[in-house]
Amino acid sequence: MSAALCFYILLSTPLVNYFIADNNNTVDKKEFADLMHYNDSLELVIDQQYQWVENFRSIVLGEISPPNLDSIKAIDLSPNIVNLDYTISDSDSIIRSYVEYEDNILNSLTFIKPTSGWVTDTFNTNSGHYGLDIATNYLEKIYSVLNGKVLIVGENTEFGNFLIINHPENVMSVYMHADNFIKKRGDTVYAGELVGFTGNTGTLSTGTHLHFELKHNGVNVDPEKYIVF
Repeated sequence: MSAALCFYILLSTPLVNYFIADNNNTVDKKEFADLMHYNDSLELVIDQQYQWVENFRSIVLGEISPPNLDSIKAIDLSPNIVNLDYTISDSDSIIRSYVEYEDNILNSLTFIKPTSGWVTDTFNTNSGHYGLDIATNYLEKIYSVLNGKVLIVGENTEFGNFLIINHPENVMSVYMHADNFIKKRGDTVYAGELVGFTGNTGTLSTGTHLHFELKHNGVNVDPEKYIVF
């Protein structure tokens, strides 16, 4: 029975074309691989058909009892794939999109280091430190990190002498604890242009240094992600 069934399937499928063909037909490597795969599939089908016939014969002859459930329906034929939820919430999606947008904008800009020195305190939102502290020599030069326009020059009890510059792409830079600034409000400045000198002004300063902050769209970002110090 198995041989007859195999012969029937062979003649009733495209496989017959590989055996009944004119002499000019050739089978390349890919066709041969496809043929082998197809042949393996046929063999599996034949084995399954044969097993079904044997099981049915045994049930008819009373050799085995029929199952309580429909065996075909009871078998889970769905792929064994773990269902993982890759969806993200709308709020997470918005945050991710903003972070990617922000990085793309800021990474496209060429920043100038605001002063010479070494970083003594890094950006840390958990501790409420929204910028960098750069220890310097007294009266070290302070430079504008990008082209822009001076927004504010002022003095504050805690921050001492400070200056804020507006830059393109809604970027803003902040310079604090300076000894003095040589620019006034409304002045146009260029990247790398001298704007003042470092000092030790303001109650939050414990030594000569520059507290530097970088903002994008009004939100503080880590300057070390975009500027080499």
